[in-house]
Amino acid sequence: MRAVSVLVVDDSPQVRAVMLRTLARAGYPVLESPHGEAALELLAREDGPRPFLVITDLVMPRVGGALLLERIREAHPRTAVLLVSGYPRRELVPVLERSGVDFLAKPFSARELLQAVRKALPAR
Repeated sequence: MRAVSVLVVDDSPQVRAVMLRTLARAGYPVLESPHGEAALELLAREDGPRPFLVITDLVMPRVGGALLLERIREAHPRTAVLLVSGYPRRELVPVLERSGVDFLAKPFSARELLQAVRKALPAR
């Protein structure tokens, strides 16, 4: 049986590092990806850890968070997703309403990130 993890997808190395450090300190096994395209490649692998939660920025080059979410829903419907963005929530309402997933606005504290992760996780 493969280990389960949290996959952090963000094109900002600094933001990604903070999220990875916060999650690892809280005991979550973590994976990282600099953009949606690399995340899809990681998710398609047959070996290695299988993320049970993907935390993704909405606005990224190549494959953005909304398209990544769509692809995850198609190929891995049981994988939970948490969207994050620095854009105002009011600008993201259409995407958030269509997706039905949890959202966390940047900037956020370590405490807020961990609360959002616990909320987004499926019952285990």
